[in-house]
Amino acid sequence: MVYKPLSIEFFGDIFMSLMILVEKREYLWKRLIKRLIFKKYRMNIRLKTM
Repeated sequence: MVYKPLSIEFFGDIFMSLMILVEKREYLWKRLIKRLIFKKYRMNIRLKTM
């Protein structure tokens, strides 16, 4: 019975850290995708202006 609350806290910490990692990864992916789209968009504009 002594280990139960301790283990729950431990799993909670792991879960929180995992969630933070996922959020950071999603943010990075979104930034990467935005950058790629922006680069393609700029290239298209350059081609059109030329």
